[in-house]
Order: sequence, then C-alpha cells, then structure tokens
Amino acid sequence: SWYPGPMVESSPETEPQRRRPPAFVEELDLLIRARYPLVYLLTWEEQRIEAILQELAAAHGKALLSWSVTKGLRRVGGARTAAPPDGLARPEEALAAVGKLTEPALVVMKDLHPYLVGAPELVRQLRDLAHQLKSTYTTLVLLSPVLTIPPELEKEITLLDVPLPSSHELT
Repeated sequence: SWYPGPMVESSPETEPQRRRPPAFVEELDLLIRARYPLVYLLTWEEQRIEAILQELAAAHGKALLSWSVTKGLRRVGGARTAAPPDGLARPEEALAAVGKLTEPALVVMKDLHPYLVGAPELVRQLRDLAHQLKSTYTTLVLLSPVLTIPPELEKEITLLDVPLPSSHELT
C-alpha cells in the first residue's frame, strides 16, 4: 500500500517505505483536504477507485459511503461510526441523507449522470448540497465512465480524468 503517509520522493540514499501514489491520487487527496464538495471521477475502473478511496478515507479519518441505484446508500469497510439507514436507492433520498451526515465522509455515487439529464429538481438538489458541503468535511465523489455534467453544475464540480494504471501499479 502506498498510503497513508507522507509522500516522499524516492532516491538511493533514502529508500522510502511507501511508493509515491499516482499523480491523480495526489490531486484527489489535495481536493479532499481542501474540502472541495463535488469531485467527478471519469473512469471505468470502479474497483480500483473504491480501493483508493478506502485508503484515502482511512488516512483522513473519514467514513466511506457508496451509492448505486441497485444497492442504495451503504457504508463501505470497517468504519467506526453510525451508518445512514440502508436502502435509499433513489438519488434524491441518497443526496438528502448525505446532507444530513454529521461526520466527515467520502461519499461515492456511481453512475448518477443519467439521473441528472432532464431532472431540474435533482440538479438543484445537487447544487444546494454542494454549497452545504463546502462548510463540512464531506466530499461527494461522482464516479462514472461517461462525462455528463449539466451546465448548471459545471462550476460546482471538479473533474478528474482517471488514467489507466501504470506498470508500477500493476505489479
């Protein structure tokens, strides 16, 4: 594992215990620490991203929650704090539950993009939530293989295009 810990450049004199994380992970870590409320990760690799987010959540002492329309909103991993009610499969319910979280969290919403098309109420709800999350330690991560951001949300969302894993990551 390359995280948690200080990010150290490798040199022959000071061989670090941990490998430096990929650049996009460092950028994502910075966005989380800077309390950016909405981050859109463009990738097909859900499992890889979930593993990275689990490590980032643990490193920052945050709960990790995951939402999909098929599984609803649920806690991921061995978080120590109270979970939201299971279910909440509808996007509106999940976003409302995120707004009521009282603990620092990373919340991953998988494939929310089709629900934002032609849904002005949901877009408004997401904009309201983005403003609310700016004063919290919760980051909402939209995970999708397709880039679909309604114009009303373009200024609220920070986009990260996730590169394919490097040869070092694959070993």
